[in-house]
Amino acid sequence: MHGFVRRSRVSPCGFAAAAMFVAACSGGPARVPLIVIPETGTGGGASIDSATLRAQAESIVRTRFNLAMLVEVIGTPGLGSADTAADVTRMEFRFAADRTNPAGGTVWIDATDGRFGIVQTTSRQLSDTTFAELPTSLTLERAVTLMRDAGFTGAFRRVIFRQLPSGANEATYAFQMTNNETILVGASTGTVSPAASQPEPDTLVPNT
Repeated sequence: MHGFVRRSRVSPCGFAAAAMFVAACSGGPARVPLIVIPETGTGGGASIDSATLRAQAESIVRTRFNLAMLVEVIGTPGLGSADTAADVTRMEFRFAADRTNPAGGTVWIDATDGRFGIVQTTSRQLSDTTFAELPTSLTLERAVTLMRDAGFTGAFRRVIFRQLPSGANEATYAFQMTNNETILVGASTGTVSPAASQPEPDTLVPNT
């Protein structure tokens, strides 16, 4: 699975019982693994930080597309709206399939509650996203903090991380608020500002 481990919620008593069973069958002591289960966010699933999810998505996709380049991320909450980054429980990572060829198609993978789906592909390229790799300088968690510190305290229904072909000369987190405002947070400058409505992300249909 290339670095991704599916976590199961098993009580410490369950691990102890399993260890005793193995010991009884093998004639010797069993080693009980230490499994750390993350805290849960309001979306109901395991809350894994966005940088870790990005690294896992890149690792999974690049086992098949070694020249893939992350160009867009779409995050949505599990319960309709989000107040924190931990409430964003579904993330879709979109890649240019070949960083040397803008017409090389698009690859994407979803993560819901920290669990990844399958890698999907299409021959089309993203229409409103610059062919440039997204920076790692600003995480979703930090972007939410900057937005709150700037006085924008409402809930948001979606966040899109990408660089538009026009407008700000940097990748931005575009928070689509429940009051229909759009708040931008610059990934390089950290600048927070309201913006006009953003183009909707492309609807991707996998090749058949």
